[in-house]
Amino acid sequence: MKKVPGHAMEPATTAGALYVGAGLALFLCRHAWFRRTLHLGGPWLRIATAAAVLATVPVGLFAAALTQLAAAAVVLCAAVALGDRVQRRQAARAEAPGRLVR
Repeated sequence: MKKVPGHAMEPATTAGALYVGAGLALFLCRHAWFRRTLHLGGPWLRIATAAAVLATVPVGLFAAALTQLAAAAVVLCAAVALGDRVQRRQAARAEAPGRLVR
């Protein structure tokens, strides 16, 4: 990631593309494990996001390194938006009048 600003318009090396993709994926998997350990919700969104971020590695290899960073940022933003939408939907269901809480 440190070499991306200097060579942003060139394809990344194999190691560089893997560092970005696998590093973010590993972070997301560990975050999912942490949240699961503390019973803060299901880990599936973060695991799916990790797989999607890992899929950006070929983008870094064949396109500009900056393109891989942008693709990873888009995936992460989409995951945050989806997670927020799911939480709002769950909160709305819990507050619905006449609904029994189990």
